[in-house]
Amino acid sequence: MFELGPDRIEWQKVPTTKRHAIYHSMEYDSVRKQLVVFGDYRNSNAVWVYKPGLLAGEAGSWDKKEPGGDHVPPDQHFPVAFDEHSGVFLLLPDNRPAGEERATSAGTFAYDPDRNQYRRLPDADMPALGMNYMMVYDSFRRVFFLVTGDWKRPAVVWVLRLDLASL
Repeated sequence: MFELGPDRIEWQKVPTTKRHAIYHSMEYDSVRKQLVVFGDYRNSNAVWVYKPGLLAGEAGSWDKKEPGGDHVPPDQHFPVAFDEHSGVFLLLPDNRPAGEERATSAGTFAYDPDRNQYRRLPDADMPALGMNYMMVYDSFRRVFFLVTGDWKRPAVVWVLRLDLASL
């Protein structure tokens, strides 16, 4: 991991121990000023939080969270975006039946860092997403844009609005 130094001219390597190699999703929590990592190449539903040091170049700290709430299927990488208005993440890990290599669908979950809980959104499963996707949060419209598709399927843009009352 690197950060822009105090002079804002040069990138500096952040002193940290290696937590993830490949196949994970990372998103910045602009409310709590931390990086949050979901998934792992070993399939995981744990959450790793990196809090940067107070000064540029100063070592930050990692904290592993084991969220409560609804069960999230362990996965590697999947769409994640942060909603700074509600302070929660929206994530769509693939649902893989036991013993199966391919996913049948993707579940839709909200992760609340303050409660350290996952909440499954009712009736919000999506087609399996695999590796081809991009999701961002639009703070003006307060919606998530998810783009999916691959060489076999045309691109599709999904617009998702988080209803906190359902959580």
